[in-house]
Amino acid sequence: MKTTIIFVFFIAYIFSGSLIIVSCKKDTYNSSNMHIGAEPPGPDRAIPYSNSDWMADIDDNKYLSEITIPGTHDAGADLHSSEQGVESFITIAQDFRISNQLELGVRWFDIRLNDNDGVMTVYHGSYYLHKNFNDLILPTLDFLNNHPTEVVVFMIKQEHSSRGDDAFANVVLGYLNWSYPGRFWMGDYIPQIGEVRGQIVITRQFEGTHGYAMGVPLMWNDNTSGSFGSSDNGTYLYVQDHYSLNSVGLLTKVAQIEDCITKAHNEPYPYRCYYLNFTSGEADADSWALEDIAAYINPKINTFLLSGNNWHNCVSWSILPVDQMMAKLVRNW
Repeated sequence: MKTTIIFVFFIAYIFSGSLIIVSCKKDTYNSSNMHIGAEPPGPDRAIPYSNSDWMADIDDNKYLSEITIPGTHDAGADLHSSEQGVESFITIAQDFRISNQLELGVRWFDIRLNDNDGVMTVYHGSYYLHKNFNDLILPTLDFLNNHPTEVVVFMIKQEHSSRGDDAFANVVLGYLNWSYPGRFWMGDYIPQIGEVRGQIVITRQFEGTHGYAMGVPLMWNDNTSGSFGSSDNGTYLYVQDHYSLNSVGLLTKVAQIEDCITKAHNEPYPYRCYYLNFTSGEADADSWALEDIAAYINPKINTFLLSGNNWHNCVSWSILPVDQMMAKLVRNW
């Protein structure tokens, strides 16, 4: 079985490195708000290689939680956003647009949305990234049309807004089921690969859905160094998302990432437990840009993954959301 690059694309070293090919198509809800999003079209940076069909050889009977999935943290916060005036030092997490992230092999996307009067705009913290939700959806659907063996996961979170979960969910549902019927899988359990090829699997970091099926809710404690949680229908998760480096050193953060990889590798029930392992971090110090943190952490995790422990054959699901792209890591894995 082809496992996917466990490093979950140290997307900045991949985690943060995908660029979204922004589409200027009209937003589903409010064409008068077209200016709210719609990143201007233009060529993305050239990618060093393509890994666009790596899921083709995976057995249809495998559960999504039995494979390692490359992912990107704040997938919409790419370099094209900084070119529109967004502060890059603490905001830009990815080098490439989502279309190129997909070509590189990323399959799990951390999506942060703000409900702007019915138009879902993309944010990182308080920074608006000059994109609408459609600017992420449309390139992904185009990719899946051309690569129907692949499965993409969107993990959706409300960002920089305080709408009630039900109101937020209602607008999200409009983008999904009403605008693109049949393209999103929103079951409340972990699917097998054969059930969801060619689709976008929805998971969410919010409660309340007006009773609609909207994917498995993945909720965890803020700034956790590693903790278990449970979701619907006997689905479990383990999350390492210790993003604050104000209180722990970089070596401690690296050790926590490695510990989560080890736990995922040893999981006895991989068909029901999701492991989310964030390599990303932030700090108040002026000298700590996101890419500097990624430049320190990602090579160390790369070395760990290639250490001979056969991590790439782990049967349990692990997602390593990363900041900044590191081609070498993805290529070697």
